[in-house]
Amino acid sequence: KLFRDASNAWLVQDKFCRTNIMRMLYEIILAMNEEQKKKYAPSGTEKLITPAIERINAEFLKNELSVALLAEECGITESYFRRIFTRKYGVSPKEYIIRLRIGYAKDLLLSGEVSVTEAAAICGYAEATHFSREFSKRVGASPVDFKRRGGNG
Repeated sequence: KLFRDASNAWLVQDKFCRTNIMRMLYEIILAMNEEQKKKYAPSGTEKLITPAIERINAEFLKNELSVALLAEECGITESYFRRIFTRKYGVSPKEYIIRLRIGYAKDLLLSGEVSVTEAAAICGYAEATHFSREFSKRVGASPVDFKRRGGNG
């Protein structure tokens, strides 16, 4: 439709012809860009990853979780699993797990019952420094500052 409108505008050749055609071409480019952003997967494919979602939600603190293991559990390839997962949740499986861990760590730190090192270990991080980097990146404050401020920015 946009191409047809641009073509018809060209035939008119009035004083706003070039402006209208340029506007339409920008609309075409925008529409193409939006179409390219879409991630296509057949409808109902999200059901394929249900076993993985259940496992992630139950075991997100365990280091044994891997995309390969989750995909295998669903009976699909890793790349297909990632594509379906990212389409449904807007983030990669790894990022989803990290966000669950960081959310749990926030709760632990706010409880005041554990240290940053203990929270890191509970949330599946072997090194507190790695935990601190991941936490700071997603929360905008170090775990120590977050705990000190009681979760307030």
